[in-house]
Amino acid sequence: MTVETFFTNFGHLVDAPNGVQKLRELILQLAVQGKLVPQDPNDEPASVLLERVDAEKARLVKEGAIKKPKPLPDVSNDETFFVLPSPWRWVRLGDAGITQTGTTPKKDDTASFGSDYPFVKPADIYPNHVDYSKEGLSQKGVATYGRLAPKGSVLMVCIGTIGKSNIIERDCSFNQQINSITPYTPIDSYYLKQVLRSPFFQSEAWARSSSTTIAILNKGKWENIPIPLPPLEEQKRIVAKVDQLMALCDELEARQQKQQQGRVRLNNAALDALLTAREPDEFADHWQRISTYFDLLYDHPETIAKLRAAILQLAVQGKLVPQNPDDEPASVLLEKIKSDNGKTNSDGVCNDKFEIPRGWEWSLLGGLVQANRDITYGVIKLGPEPSDGGVTTLRCSDVLFRKISGVKARKISEDLSKEYERTILEGGEILMNVRGTLGGCGVVSKEFAGCNIAREVAMIPIHKELMAHYVLNVISSPYIQEETFNSLRGIAYKGLNLSLLRGFNIPVPPQEEQKRIVAKVDQLMALCDELEANLSLAQQHSEKLMEATVRKLVS
Repeated sequence: MTVETFFTNFGHLVDAPNGVQKLRELILQLAVQGKLVPQDPNDEPASVLLERVDAEKARLVKEGAIKKPKPLPDVSNDETFFVLPSPWRWVRLGDAGITQTGTTPKKDDTASFGSDYPFVKPADIYPNHVDYSKEGLSQKGVATYGRLAPKGSVLMVCIGTIGKSNIIERDCSFNQQINSITPYTPIDSYYLKQVLRSPFFQSEAWARSSSTTIAILNKGKWENIPIPLPPLEEQKRIVAKVDQLMALCDELEARQQKQQQGRVRLNNAALDALLTAREPDEFADHWQRISTYFDLLYDHPETIAKLRAAILQLAVQGKLVPQNPDDEPASVLLEKIKSDNGKTNSDGVCNDKFEIPRGWEWSLLGGLVQANRDITYGVIKLGPEPSDGGVTTLRCSDVLFRKISGVKARKISEDLSKEYERTILEGGEILMNVRGTLGGCGVVSKEFAGCNIAREVAMIPIHKELMAHYVLNVISSPYIQEETFNSLRGIAYKGLNLSLLRGFNIPVPPQEEQKRIVAKVDQLMALCDELEANLSLAQQHSEKLMEATVRKLVS
């Protein structure tokens, strides 16, 4: 594949993860390798250009404009990154211009600050512009600290976020996190900017940086990085071509964003219609419409997440499966639970959250627990982990969304676990994070029987007459998730008070309908899993295609 063929058709490859960004990187890499535009045998070769640069340096030194620069070593063959076209040359960055490291006046030296020259910091350097408006230095500040880069210089961050770079369109001062290069005449500033932004230079800059807690690339190492130098006329052609292709990338990126926004709006409208449908026929029509355009609506992680949320919300509103008038009503079920555990499950219920079907009832979560057990939290202070034995204790990091994982669980001593006997798990309870990573919830499987829980996790011992997985669907639904976040208390470390949790209103369907709801949710969640897996495979395929194409072009 030729470069021309690739760029004629590269819109087809931008659906790969970070596809447009990879295209930008490819454009710059091809540019500095001499593969983006054709060479012209009539161009003055880079060797002659370097002679003109040497003459310019000598003139500046003679006039006292600059000090005589220390000679940098020639670039050896071992230091080159790729083969260049014959009219090009490898040179050190410092051979291409005057380099400086910025500095910052002392804060108490107020006379050094002013509005005569912009004072640029790393946060002021953006991909498409430099912000000159935030802070400035006075004439005295620049004269005292002697760090002024003239218009046309290229700034690059070399401490912290190494690699951010851009050209300045006016004379500027800058802080010590930034290095500048002012190209010698006649080297093109915009070509130099593209070199500094290219993948090979960015990679080499990071490789040469030293780091303890923050990455630092000093000026000496920076200006010693080899760079490819083409003939001047080719520099200009490269800059024009890069600008053209980057503009095309901007268009592709804008088109992608617009398409994604359109899909999200369409998805939201479809799900809103589904959630607000009042009649079974109306619901069926909306669901059929979604099914017809399933592949269009659910081709992005964000829309699949919204589908999961809609499935759970429909489940708790009684819209996911049909009602059966022969089912024993939920009122009978609640009476059984009340007579067994002696807890109130209906007093204080506020049933205006949404309309539930006939045969359903509202209940307080605190009234749906087992006899002799209550909603509670676990061990307050876990203490040191025992070197041998101990009891596995689940923390908020182990309770994920609709899933409990013990992979990273830690242990506490058996004596400490006995002090919190009330939260030793039997299996079948629901765990819910009430502090820390909120939103996590899951049903305890038998493999965790005998384990304990930490303070930030609440145990909800669901009564055996109820299906724990149905209650999990309620707790993981947008309805209860929103209630949770609206009920948080605290300032520095917010959490959910257990008394508020016990008072959550739970829609309870007949027992047989609970089974149908759980089965349907499981089926649809499996479909969401499949959608995510297919999406991941498609993205991996696109990424591999992009990488293979890029390797072929740059090799």
